[in-house]
Amino acid sequence: MIYLNDDIETLDMASAMARISEQRREKVMLIRNEHDRKLSVAAYLLLCDALETEYGMTAPPVFDYHEGGKPFIAGRRDICSSMSHCHCGVACAVSDRPVGIDIETIRPYRRELAERVMNAEEMGVITSSPHPEIEFIRLWTMKESFLKMTGEGIRSDLKQVPLSSTHFTTTINTARGYICTACEMT
Repeated sequence: MIYLNDDIETLDMASAMARISEQRREKVMLIRNEHDRKLSVAAYLLLCDALETEYGMTAPPVFDYHEGGKPFIAGRRDICSSMSHCHCGVACAVSDRPVGIDIETIRPYRRELAERVMNAEEMGVITSSPHPEIEFIRLWTMKESFLKMTGEGIRSDLKQVPLSSTHFTTTINTARGYICTACEMT
């Protein structure tokens, strides 16, 4: 299930910090920028809400990490989750199968960047679109959500990320300025 929050500015940090785990609080306090701190807390709280809704969990989750660094909920290997944030909002996905999610702010299209990370077929989709900035971000969020799902993270040749092998769900919100994609193992 996918959860989104694009109303970060109203987050009451004092009460939010009281709701998160000590582990997350320590991580948040290392973040210098106040807005980025809010995003980190909001993403974690979205995960808390998702876990309560989907699995009845009321305790704030604590993370452990796979060998490659991908986080998982300690003591609950049966629950797969992923979180992401951008300037415009936060996203979270939970599932009983491997899942990844990415949310990105829509920004001006830069062809030179696209050519570094997109293959020829993807470049064709982008350049033939009346909104190449949206197509680029849509494809980027697909790639990043896939890599988060597999636990690989950003790797050297993003052109080789296989976008046809899994199920993607994309939300495009031009009014709020973001695109979010979740990837789930089929």
